[in-house]
Amino acid sequence: MRSHSISNTGTSAIEGTGLGLSISHKFVNLMNGNLRVTSHLNQGSTFYFDIPVQLATPEGISPSSYVEENPQLPIRSNIQDEQSQTVISKSLSVMPSSWLNELHQAALCCDEEEVLNLIDQIPEAQTGLITGLKSLVRNYQFQVILQILTLSSSLNE
Repeated sequence: MRSHSISNTGTSAIEGTGLGLSISHKFVNLMNGNLRVTSHLNQGSTFYFDIPVQLATPEGISPSSYVEENPQLPIRSNIQDEQSQTVISKSLSVMPSSWLNELHQAALCCDEEEVLNLIDQIPEAQTGLITGLKSLVRNYQFQVILQILTLSSSLNE
């Protein structure tokens, strides 16, 4: 979709840039959903979206099962190559397993604030790990964090 804005001639303010619909459409598509609209002249438009979800149980959630069951997740970041993920995974070995579990839960929920709070607990000497994880959070790449955690758990076994 292209962004666009529509304004009435003579009005002093434009309602927006039209980017919201384009972003929403792409975001819903990333989650395998559908975005629909109904529109009525002089009444406005109503937007609907459907996203497939499945209730999870705590026993059914683990880093490896999530990534293995969702191979279609897009990976777009500067830390997407396997070598970089391996380096970060090895660096995670300095963190306790309880911290890794908390990071997994926060990434699974796409909880940016909680992931950043956890990153703040990483020893300052681990600058590469801190920088890499913060870059993933800034780019909303929680699925890559989950993949790294999976790789980390397999390296530690």
